[in-house]
Amino acid sequence: MNILASYNWIKEFLKTDATPDEFARELSLRGPGVEKVISVSGQFKNIVVGKLISVEKHPNADKLRVTQVDVGAKKPQQIVCGGSNLEVGQLVAVALPGSSVRWHGEGEPVLLASAELRGVKSDGMICGANEIGLTDLFPSSGEREILDLTFTKAKPGTLVSTAVGLEDPIFDIEATTNRPDCLSMVGLALEASASGLGRFSFSESGLPKTKKVRDGLKIVIENKKLCSRYLGAVVRGVKVGPSPAWMRARLSQAGIRSINNIVDITNYVMLEIGHPMHAFDRAALEGDLIKIRSAKPGEKMLALDNKEYSLNERDLVIADAVKPIAIAGVIGGEESGTTEKTISVVFEAAAFDPGSVGKTSRSRDLITEASLRFEKGLSSHGCAWAMSRALELVRELMPESELTEIIDVNPKKSPVHVYGFRPAYAESLIGEKIPAQKQKKILESLGFVVSGKGTKWSVKVPFWREFDIEGERDLVEEVARIYGLHNIKPVLPAGFSSRIAQAKNTEFFWIDEMKSFLEATGWTETMTYSYTNAAIYKAIGQSTDTLLAVSNPLSSDFTHLRDKLLPNMLVAIKENQERYPSGKIYEIGNVFMPAQSGLPVEGLRFTAISYGHNEEGFASAKGLLETLADKFGFEGFRLMRMTDNILFHPSRSAEILINGESVGMVGELRAEVQKGADLEHRAGVLTFDFAKLVPNMKLAKIFMGIPTFPSIKRDISFVVQDRLTHDEIMEAFLAVDALVIGAEKFDEYRGPEIGEKRKSLAYHLELRDPNATLTTAQADELLEKVRKVLRDRFAAEVRS
Repeated sequence: MNILASYNWIKEFLKTDATPDEFARELSLRGPGVEKVISVSGQFKNIVVGKLISVEKHPNADKLRVTQVDVGAKKPQQIVCGGSNLEVGQLVAVALPGSSVRWHGEGEPVLLASAELRGVKSDGMICGANEIGLTDLFPSSGEREILDLTFTKAKPGTLVSTAVGLEDPIFDIEATTNRPDCLSMVGLALEASASGLGRFSFSESGLPKTKKVRDGLKIVIENKKLCSRYLGAVVRGVKVGPSPAWMRARLSQAGIRSINNIVDITNYVMLEIGHPMHAFDRAALEGDLIKIRSAKPGEKMLALDNKEYSLNERDLVIADAVKPIAIAGVIGGEESGTTEKTISVVFEAAAFDPGSVGKTSRSRDLITEASLRFEKGLSSHGCAWAMSRALELVRELMPESELTEIIDVNPKKSPVHVYGFRPAYAESLIGEKIPAQKQKKILESLGFVVSGKGTKWSVKVPFWREFDIEGERDLVEEVARIYGLHNIKPVLPAGFSSRIAQAKNTEFFWIDEMKSFLEATGWTETMTYSYTNAAIYKAIGQSTDTLLAVSNPLSSDFTHLRDKLLPNMLVAIKENQERYPSGKIYEIGNVFMPAQSGLPVEGLRFTAISYGHNEEGFASAKGLLETLADKFGFEGFRLMRMTDNILFHPSRSAEILINGESVGMVGELRAEVQKGADLEHRAGVLTFDFAKLVPNMKLAKIFMGIPTFPSIKRDISFVVQDRLTHDEIMEAFLAVDALVIGAEKFDEYRGPEIGEKRKSLAYHLELRDPNATLTTAQADELLEKVRKVLRDRFAAEVRS
């Protein structure tokens, strides 16, 4: 998951002199990766704060005004403006010539130049918020309303981006799934401090004391398994309205739209602390009750996204005495949301089971900022941390409000994890000499509490890493990454000789060799997901009965684990065939089959597909098989015809056997499969069980000298049953005598003259004696042996 993080916001908790680029580099080397540093300064180039000196009526237009504006230059700028709210002394946003603006907030940006408007020269433009991209921060009440910046008290000539708090580098940061703490400004500041970028500075304020006034609200946790803690704080006398500009700016920089001051406080706390919150209109809670319970079958709730969701007993909800008012950890209800009429609110800070939130969210494709954090695992200790910060912001933004009651229902204390840690063991795993005191300093810089001396310590895990750290090896990983993986000197393993000597019998080695060869011969590797869905299987006529269902799918496209590579590869071809009407692709990857008990069984598979080239599906797939067999030394394969495989054409496909064991299939897809996959051309497929192929692979080549004596060729024709394959006939030829060294089919015929289910074949036989020249009599004798084998083994009618 990615987060947009303001550097100035991070620096509220980090004393640092690092430049944005230094911050991005060092943090990425040791912790969350900074994918991009975004600067908004270019967007506001030549857009400055101006002070209106005079406002006069335009001589030729009733709705226009001629103004003199102080923009910090030697003399005022004359600007013609149609704004409806212009006043002398007002601070406004002035776009000077050379800046880019959107006329009335529409269309593409245009470059501004001096111009005459109704006969009066205008050296710039006094802008509305929508014309310079600040609508989210400063919503306007009318089309002609200009942006009033008087509240900033900025000096004329100051860049607008500086005046409204946007002159701030924004980091696009990716936090790994196990690190929800890094989806907050405080968490990122701690990571940066541990990475040597400055001193972490944060002090948690405790929950404020409440007056003796009781609100009468009751909070009950009915499902204690899925909700480990719930804090509710009742605040009266609130006035719901716009948030201050600095808060709107912070939320906008993080990609979150400002709603109102109450909602914005909860989002601000989520971004700063990392723990999502919610706020209910106190008057909308029926029965003076908040109950955290499982939903009842058939219950429905209209959510804040204006969609109605059907609920079931697997969903955890926040409810009043009558109805659900929120889906726990996911989204609030429309009926209990705060509005301009709200005068009393209940702030919520809770801890929910990550699996429950994830299942509810994913099953409805309802992904929210809150659900993405809760499903990663948040400690109940963070509830009070978030609530105290929210109430601090309430006092700051609404000093006239009154905190009447804080209700803390905490039936299940979060565990405190303590693990043993051995500095010497850490060194052995990392492969680097790191002094024990340095290891201790690293752990403590991340918030771990280290105690003990000598060879073994006890390390207490901070609550924000509760779901992440599971043992000593995880602690070693923390030491390694903060020390810097780039600082660990690479060392070759002892006794290392060569890549082939080390790995010639492993799947990894043969995967590398296979990939290198295929890419050199024009094949393109694909890497499809290990997940799949029932739709593509049904489209190509495959059963989904044995597919393993994912209990918590990421989306409706990833509901099962794949048991073969082909379906997902066909989807990839379908999505790309408009740009690439022909291609040769392959994939080597794991598939998953059910086990009798325990975890699924994984198997390594190889699949290659050639499509759209010359419409010769089977020939292209069989050609690849023969090429690979020659390259990797498994020439002794046999092909056996398949007639009942629902994927492959009944007469253009075969099972691949090596030493009598089935290792794969080669053939052309059935027309029904091609249609189901929306392929525009015939496709040839080669697929292997890679693990079965590996024992038969070799790179060594056997040199065979040029024959000393010539070979003799004889032709033979015969009629046999149509079911006989070329491989079976070839095997019979070569088994007759060592002097029969090869055969080549040159004719095949079927027709009423030879009978139903029969075919006429003709072969060139090649005969050679390595020690002497064959005589005609010897050749005739060998040919007669071949005829006898054909009659005896296949009941063939030999014609010549």
